[in-house]
Amino acid sequence: MRRDLILTFFLAFILIGMGFMLGNFYAVSGDLHQGKTLTFAAPSTSTAMESASPSFTTGILLDAVWKQEASEETIFPICVGSLHLDKLTTGPEALEHALRIHGDDAPFDGVYIPSYSGGEERVTVWIFEIHSVYDAAVHLKKINDHIYANHDPGTYGSFYLQDVQVFHLNISNENNYYYRKHNKIYWISMVTNDPIPLFLRFYEHF
Repeated sequence: MRRDLILTFFLAFILIGMGFMLGNFYAVSGDLHQGKTLTFAAPSTSTAMESASPSFTTGILLDAVWKQEASEETIFPICVGSLHLDKLTTGPEALEHALRIHGDDAPFDGVYIPSYSGGEERVTVWIFEIHSVYDAAVHLKKINDHIYANHDPGTYGSFYLQDVQVFHLNISNENNYYYRKHNKIYWISMVTNDPIPLFLRFYEHF
């Protein structure tokens, strides 16, 4: 009898100990699960976009004196097909042209305007560098809102080249294509009888 009581007590002690250990295990497991949820929480949209934004110039700030120098990353082809680079406008002159069109609140950090010509064809490329990818996307929407409100639906549209949405706008004898890559907006204005092949040539460079 005495041996049975001791055995019963010993078994009860083991069961209580196992229950205590299991309780701690599930409690810690639950804390770890919650910790993983917090650890892998997605960053805000603007932060994620800004981290993916590459540099195009040598650090131009809005509150600094306007200064723009082409770096090794700022490469413009001398020739695109049969068209030759006639002029490259940068610095205050390019910024003045851009703000006149886009408004004084346009978030530009850098503006480049290379102009090409050959025969009867002319192409002007506007390159707008903006603070961040997020601000560039917002400004592109502002451009489209203005176009949609002021032009007939038959004059504009869009298509995709890989993952880039390219918008187009026809004004009199000019074919305009514009799109965003990272934190830069490109606007290509063309005078040509065959716009698509010529645009694709320029798209390879910009």
